[in-house]
This record gives sequence, C-alpha cells and structure tokens, in this order.
Amino acid sequence: MERVPAASGWHWIRQGFALFRRQPAEMATLFVLYCCFNLLMYLIPLFGAIASFVLIPFFSMAFMSACRDIELDKRVHPKLLLAVFRNPALKRLLGLGSCYLLAVVVAIVLANLSDNGYLFEAIAKQVENPPTTDAPVPQDMRLMQSVVVLMCAYLLAILPLWFAAPLIAWQNMSVGKAMFFSFFSVIRAIKAIALFAVCWLLINLAVNFGIDALLQLLQVGNMEIGAFIQMPFVLVLVILMHCAYYVSYKQIFGPAPLAEES
Repeated sequence: MERVPAASGWHWIRQGFALFRRQPAEMATLFVLYCCFNLLMYLIPLFGAIASFVLIPFFSMAFMSACRDIELDKRVHPKLLLAVFRNPALKRLLGLGSCYLLAVVVAIVLANLSDNGYLFEAIAKQVENPPTTDAPVPQDMRLMQSVVVLMCAYLLAILPLWFAAPLIAWQNMSVGKAMFFSFFSVIRAIKAIALFAVCWLLINLAVNFGIDALLQLLQVGNMEIGAFIQMPFVLVLVILMHCAYYVSYKQIFGPAPLAEES
C-alpha cells in the first residue's frame, strides 16, 4: 500500500482518459450493456433495486478487468460483465455488495433523521405531481441541504468499501480485511482523492455548462431531446471515472494480476 502525493488525483484522470482513448467503442459497449442489465433489474419491483446495489462490486470488477485488458493490449469483450460471476471470490463479493446496500440504508436513515423526513416527502410529491417541462424549478434551500447530508453520509459510509472489491477479487482478501485496508488506504491518500474529487466536479460542471450552451445554441426546448444529446457525454464521463478508479488502485496497491484465478 503506497503513499501517493496529492497531484496523483489529477494524474488518475489523465491516465484514465488515456486508457479510454485506446478502446472507446469497446468500453462504451460494455457500459451500455451494464445500463441495459440495470434497467432489466429495475423492472422487478423492490428486488431489482436491492440487487442493483448488491451487484455493484461485480460490475465494478468488470470495468476494472476491462482496464487491465486494455493495458495488456487485449480486446475488451462484453463477456467481462458475466466473467466476474465465475470468480472464486463470488461469495465474498456478494457479502461486500450487501455492505454497499447497508451503506445506502445508513445514508438514508441519517438524512431522514437530519431533516425529519423532508427530503423524502419532497420526492414523493414530485412523483405524485411531476412538474411540466415549462415549469420553473423551485429553489428550496432546505431540500438542497438534505441532499448534501444524504451525499455526505453515503460518502462516509462507503469509505471502507472504496477499494474493497479489487482487494477481494485480485488479492484474495476476506471482506473484513479488504474493508480495513481500503479504509486506511483512502485515509493515506486523502489529499489525492480530494484533488481527484475537485477536478472531477469541475470537469462535470464544465461539461454541463457546455451542454447547456449547445442546447441553447440549437434552441432545444424539449427535455427528451436534451436528454438524448446529453447521453453520450454522461456515458463518457462515467466510463472515465471507472478508468481513473483503476489507475488509482494500481498506483496504491500495485499492478493487477494478469488473469482471474479459475
């Protein structure tokens, strides 16, 4: 477990982008298939939402394996989405996925306690009475504060889970040991991770500003068309985040194994 300088946070993004550029179509295909799988799961009431969190470590490892294959000059195949389910660490990854679900529950409970349920009342009202496309978005500071509390609670809850999936799958650790090393690796690299988060936020803001300017230039007022134009940019940003995550793991814990154990 290496100590990394703060500047590494920016280098992770740059190197992640370099990985993505080598096989952009293959990585995009992998991500689209993942999105389709998620949509199919959400068609199953309640169970689908639960399963989507429990399976986070599996899909995370699919993208990690894809990044490793790119570095080895191997073609990224869609079968990687299912290959991780044959990993010998299957049960431990399921246990880690349950921890992800628990982290979400903890974040929701804390957010609910902090605002006496105001956030979820607001969400329920939005679901029952969705705003029209021309309706102005209300500026509710209390709602924004509740969202911030929810996000902060979730980020704190997942600190022990940050690098846990690759530590389990690639370094054959138990769930507890992986969470222990993950937590302290994040603490040791907190400056780099903080810089990574700030840079990532600025990139997202710049992309969103550019998309808004493009929509105004094209005079696009329809929300569906706007969402369709935004989709490729969102896809690229999410894939870049996965690539940067792989680079950060490799710098802190060393190179990934050449192949999964079978």
